[in-house]
Amino acid sequence: MTTTTDALLRDAVELEQVLLRAAADRPRFQGVDATSGELAWIVNERRAMLDAVNRLRARDGREPVLAERLIAVELTAVGHVDYAHKFALRAAELVHEG
Repeated sequence: MTTTTDALLRDAVELEQVLLRAAADRPRFQGVDATSGELAWIVNERRAMLDAVNRLRARDGREPVLAERLIAVELTAVGHVDYAHKFALRAAELVHEG
């Protein structure tokens, strides 16, 4: 399947909205996640993004990606003023990858 720039950008916009909705839920996810030892809101936002990425991959007939792949993509956006945009765009690239 060929990826167009329009499709990639459309998915990036959708993924940024997913991330922003999850971020709006931060007050509900206080404390530390018992399984990972990370802040609960971080785990929630990653879970939301992973679910969305894999939903979009399934739409296109692609296999799901593992959480580790998404975390690696997220880490490239950490510390940037446009973190949400960068994370969403790079997550959209995962949607369209192989």
